[in-house]
Amino acid sequence: METIIGKPNEISEDFIGQILDLLDQGSQISMNGIQKRLMKADLLAMIVESGNVLTVAALKNPGSNYKKAVFESAKKGDTAYQFEKELGYIVTRPEFEGRKLCQKLVSAFIPQIIGYNLFATTRKDSVIHILGKFGFKKFGEPYKDGLNLLVK
Repeated sequence: METIIGKPNEISEDFIGQILDLLDQGSQISMNGIQKRLMKADLLAMIVESGNVLTVAALKNPGSNYKKAVFESAKKGDTAYQFEKELGYIVTRPEFEGRKLCQKLVSAFIPQIIGYNLFATTRKDSVIHILGKFGFKKFGEPYKDGLNLLVK
């Protein structure tokens, strides 16, 4: 297994395609315009084995309108300006869930993105648990059918 962290334009087209497939399988985000949003990320991190992306995460550049909407939905709209970047697109292939790959990936990724005030959103208890190990805490109220805002 190999951990790869790089700018989106440094990642092979094959890996980008696999990441897009993973995000689609995760069913947590709108796929409309996802490739453009993915390529705007500061960094992508992934664990790869035998040419297959097993788990992925990204340091995202959230637009101000998106960020404002997220924080307002969680009833914390007056604090959105404090958070610069989003840790997102966190997905593991279903057949590899439970093997601590996401935790391993976030552990390798966090030192690369230290210094930013980060937020994340998720419905998955497993992601909340993993991010909690790295200092993320639930912030505000759940919204949109159980979506949680987490901040670090």
